[in-house]
Amino acid sequence: MKRKAGKRGLSGILSMLAGTAVFIAVLLVLLQGFLSTENNAEEEGRKIAEDSIRHAAAACYALEGAYPESFTYIQDYYGVYVDEQKYKVFYEIFASNIMPDITVIKRSG
Repeated sequence: MKRKAGKRGLSGILSMLAGTAVFIAVLLVLLQGFLSTENNAEEEGRKIAEDSIRHAAAACYALEGAYPESFTYIQDYYGVYVDEQKYKVFYEIFASNIMPDITVIKRSG
């Protein structure tokens, strides 16, 4: 008896569908991992920017006896760089002897 080439039984089709389903599941897990890593990296970048501004403000207070009056002062005299296309910096000072309120948020878009 000859068996026709290319003809599969029900078990062959189920095996192929199971393999395809596993492949798609693995791809989805990898995609989720990549997206999660990207979000973590963006949050880490925002946190680093905020921390660098805080450290520069504290250094200014230690060296000059007062906190900087603006974020621009920190950029000009303490060499802090923040990608302002990517992040928005809120720097609010209340008094020269009180740590400013510093917030960095990611810009949308």
